[in-house]
Amino acid sequence: ISDTMGTKMQFRYPGSLEELLHEVASLHESPSRGASPPSLVILDRMEHYLRPGRDGVLQQDRAAAAHISALLLDTAAFLTQKLEERGEAALSCQVIVAFDPEWEGRTSGDLTTADPILTIVDRYFPLRCTLSQDERCAPLQAAAKTEEVWQICFSRLGVTTPCSTNTEDSGLGQLWRLVVCQDGAMNFSVVSS
Repeated sequence: ISDTMGTKMQFRYPGSLEELLHEVASLHESPSRGASPPSLVILDRMEHYLRPGRDGVLQQDRAAAAHISALLLDTAAFLTQKLEERGEAALSCQVIVAFDPEWEGRTSGDLTTADPILTIVDRYFPLRCTLSQDERCAPLQAAAKTEEVWQICFSRLGVTTPCSTNTEDSGLGQLWRLVVCQDGAMNFSVVSS
């Protein structure tokens, strides 16, 4: 898909962990003549490439999460170097990884124990965006079938306290609210104390 500014987007849907690793490892291959290397790599649903056993997350799941994360970051560093060589120093290749901790039966409100996969992923990616449905609004939403209300929190590695409504750290640890209206419009607001 290309937009009017010539930005090219490619969507890939690897069917297995092995295919995913191959796709990421091949991102470094020379793009077609004149084409710029990717400046954004998004991995949606990382949990689909892990194989939870009946006993929960196993060592192989942790190893796979670490392998995927390390390969993504290594590839992004290489692509950033290629962008700089092309004179596109203002660009760097960024990585976004989406992971749903409910894949193994946990609920989004279950923060009492650390998710073993997120613990691994956090070591590689310094910033986390946690998105959870605002439970206080859920009964109203279900009854009215109107908008969806979500809570969003940005945090850094090692943050063990929940997001709050009072922070001075430029939004880190600050609780935000996202309202998705029926018409698709989205409204963001800071949750005040």
